[in-house]
Amino acid sequence: AAGADWSRKIENKTLDEIIGKTDFDLFPTELAIKHQNDDKFVIEKGESIELEEEHQAATGEKIIIQVIKTPFFDAKEKVFGTLGIFWDITERKHAENEIKIKNEQLIKANADKDLFMSILAHDLRSPFNSILGFLQLLSENLRSFDIDTIEEQIKLIYNSSLHTYQLLDEIL
Repeated sequence: AAGADWSRKIENKTLDEIIGKTDFDLFPTELAIKHQNDDKFVIEKGESIELEEEHQAATGEKIIIQVIKTPFFDAKEKVFGTLGIFWDITERKHAENEIKIKNEQLIKANADKDLFMSILAHDLRSPFNSILGFLQLLSENLRSFDIDTIEEQIKLIYNSSLHTYQLLDEIL
């Protein structure tokens, strides 16, 4: 029944037009030969195969079909045919593609964020190094500096702190 629905969607045929027909009756020759070769492979190897196939429906839309073909065994465990199950996975494939696109966008956004954080860390590190350097110089020489030098150092620390604060405020 699933195959009949798929064939009707692809070929725009009624169930009566499908029953008892071969792939050569229902599909273009190239596709029918591919299906026949898939069946031969399953029969010769005695193994199942899983495929995804793109088709154009009678409406003109592109659809994607997932196919599982498995060997059909007789009572003596000899392969005498194949059993095929197939269904339309077009919506699922579209959703998978959308997820892939969103993941790529997320990876790029994450890389951009990492770059931004690296630049931010660098831009904040420099002013703090200046502040720490001036504070160290001031603390090591507090008793030997005159009041004008101390006042000059404190103004430099203040200006550097103010600049860093404004930078951080703009970022936030």
